[in-house]
Amino acid sequence: MKKKVYTLLSPDQDTNSYNWSFWEDRALVRVEERVKNSNEILFLDSHTQEYKSKIVEYKFDYKNKTLTDPKTILEDPYFSLEDPRLISKNSFTYIKYDAPKVECFFMKDGQNLTNGHAWEKNWQFIDQEKYFYKIKPLVIKGPNYKERFEYNMDWKYGDVFHLSSNMFEINDRQFILFHTYMSNETKRSDCNFNGQFADADHSLKNERLYYQGVIELENLRPKFYVPEPLFDPPTKTNPYKFKKNKNRCVFVMCVRIINEELYITAGINDYECALITINAQDFIKWVDQRKDFIEETSTTSPTNGLREYQSFYRLNNEKNLSL
Repeated sequence: MKKKVYTLLSPDQDTNSYNWSFWEDRALVRVEERVKNSNEILFLDSHTQEYKSKIVEYKFDYKNKTLTDPKTILEDPYFSLEDPRLISKNSFTYIKYDAPKVECFFMKDGQNLTNGHAWEKNWQFIDQEKYFYKIKPLVIKGPNYKERFEYNMDWKYGDVFHLSSNMFEINDRQFILFHTYMSNETKRSDCNFNGQFADADHSLKNERLYYQGVIELENLRPKFYVPEPLFDPPTKTNPYKFKKNKNRCVFVMCVRIINEELYITAGINDYECALITINAQDFIKWVDQRKDFIEETSTTSPTNGLREYQSFYRLNNEKNLSL
């Protein structure tokens, strides 16, 4: 299966741009900058005290595959804001982003809607009412709604599963991407992205290696999976080493279907914005040649989740961030 890779934003001496998503011509990018004032690092996560992230909006040209006209739309004086995802439904724009050690935020046309819990990450929209909360077990949440599916699959690339992409449909079939990670004490050959993510024989010893996998759903229930990764950890390295980071990842954020192609947005090794395109029918063929059944072990039917989600839909006036 041929994967075309486009680098949209590259790092410089003081800035990394990665982990991005788009809806139509609007893109949101996680941009992190070197912390120059020591007072700014007071509330930052302990392993990220060299930098702080904000969310920058770009204009996305899918034909020319470019990001232009940057404008900062979300920034906090103390906390890093990470990994923005967005959709537009019924004239509303919804943005989900992460804030380490604080909360997982949703925004609806400038209003903060927060769940009020500890650090949460990687939720994915289904629509304006429901969202994927976890991938394994598969948990779907929303106001007055909760459904949970326990299942087994023989995945050999880590045992803690996280959501990566939104659900996307090809030929009326539902798919979603997930990621796991492992530490590695051996060398690996680089992954096959036409050489664009590869360095010569680079040791990945003691680094966290991320793997992106594929699950096929049927009416939002896990049905099949592909036992091998869609994306392996790349070995490409950041020429500007201001961040002590040992992540090796093609970190997928969203998937859109445009003109029979998958447009997959990703951050490469936490420093670079990439767009990966795959022909939709080639993707289907790749899945069908490799997929295996998922063994569903238990199901929790939809229940009243109002009590659990009251805080999620409460306007948080303390953080007055606007679009």
